[in-house]
Amino acid sequence: MNARPSALGIEGLSAGYGRHPVLDDITLAITPGELLAVLGPSGCGKTTLLRSIAGLHRISKGSITIGEHTVARDASLHIAPERRRVGLVPPEGALFPHLTVAATVGYGLRRGTTRAQRAAATETLLDLVGLPGYGKARPAQLSGGQQQRIALARALAPTPAIVLLDEPFSALDAGLRATLRADVRALLHERRITSVLVTHDQDEALGMADRVVVMLGGKVAQIGTPEEIYHTPATLEVGQFVGDSIAIAADPRQAPEGWARTALGAIPILNGATKPGTALIRPEQIDITPAVDASDYRVTDVRFTGPATIITATSTDGATRARSFTPGDKRLRLGDPVDIHVTAAVPVFPG
Repeated sequence: MNARPSALGIEGLSAGYGRHPVLDDITLAITPGELLAVLGPSGCGKTTLLRSIAGLHRISKGSITIGEHTVARDASLHIAPERRRVGLVPPEGALFPHLTVAATVGYGLRRGTTRAQRAAATETLLDLVGLPGYGKARPAQLSGGQQQRIALARALAPTPAIVLLDEPFSALDAGLRATLRADVRALLHERRITSVLVTHDQDEALGMADRVVVMLGGKVAQIGTPEEIYHTPATLEVGQFVGDSIAIAADPRQAPEGWARTALGAIPILNGATKPGTALIRPEQIDITPAVDASDYRVTDVRFTGPATIITATSTDGATRARSFTPGDKRLRLGDPVDIHVTAAVPVFPG
């Protein structure tokens, strides 16, 4: 069976700024129609990777292939951005303030098209992003969410091979951000548009992407589905970066097979670890309940968020702390003695 073709292939890519290396030996491939999120903290190199794909930054080593065309190879080959068939959606739209919406969207359609063709294509794109009839508006008349929709329409106008989204929702308020994420994801999937989303927002990456690339320190730390990244992180560092968690010493030698002894008691473990290490436990895998007998743990924080209550319990010596996400309003008060149970098998990492 032949492997699926790649819409984007990156092999051994390294890049930096002068003598300051930023990306180190990046290798990944994206299949046609896939939405890939590049997730990482500030300074990890994710925007440099996006700029390298777009042709806005020269690589020093490796190669970038878009479809069947190699657009960058080491320091010797660098195809100009306008020849790469890439659409870019920047963080805050970056619309042309002196142009109407129609002129902005149609900017990339000028070559080889008539005015009537551009007008028809522009109206189709405005319909696509949910803004029909906005062609005569100016950017200053649009909300932040509308500006990002126009930026997406502009990026889609030349029918790019890949759309690159650089923190596209970061400047929006929480409610609008959630709505626009859902709409953009639906549009990209419905049209099978190959896309790369760069973000530091874990909810955004996990909620939008088909696969997630976690970048730490200029390297790819893990590539996988959102479920794989969250539930089976490749390293302790990935697990601690993605999602909320506690890390606690665990020793499988002091418990039955499939279990490990911890400060929380015996807990079930996932990966068949046999040597002492560190267990990574998510708050939703912890159940904090009123103590049945004497307990070494007390409730030290209760936060009601609406859909859930976040409860923190701390050991009396202050050495161990556990956090639980519980649906609804759980009736526990500060100082209450509690029992702590780990309700699902968790990974244990060496060291």
